[in-house]
Amino acid sequence: MSEQDIRAITPTICDLMAISRPRLSQSKPIRAVVNACSEAGVSVVERCLIYAPDAVGRSLLNVLPAAFSEVLSAAPLAVSLRSVYPPKTPVCFASMFTGAPPEVHGIQSYERPVLGCETLFDMLAGEGKRAAIVSVMDAS
Repeated sequence: MSEQDIRAITPTICDLMAISRPRLSQSKPIRAVVNACSEAGVSVVERCLIYAPDAVGRSLLNVLPAAFSEVLSAAPLAVSLRSVYPPKTPVCFASMFTGAPPEVHGIQSYERPVLGCETLFDMLAGEGKRAAIVSVMDAS
């Protein structure tokens, strides 16, 4: 089976939190994550932290494994996901949080338009759940 890409993040979180997926979401949830929660006796996830560092790819992990050792040792599960193309920050973040490919959500280059489609954050708000986004000034 081929490795899933980052679009799988949103449907996975939506399914775990028992909320609807964004309309444009086309990916399947990450089965290993869903199964791990089920095996741990978690039927619905109430709170979730999504840490989405920019430009941390497999090559960085391979070159600097010690930099990630504490996180990997604390994580009960590690799942590899491919990027979408082009692998540019706005394209990837839009894909991660809509579950849609770039040609569907509309961001296909390094640009900063406001997404006009539903995202994970819209779905959380629509279900009465609170979401907070923390980033550095002028970030994508």
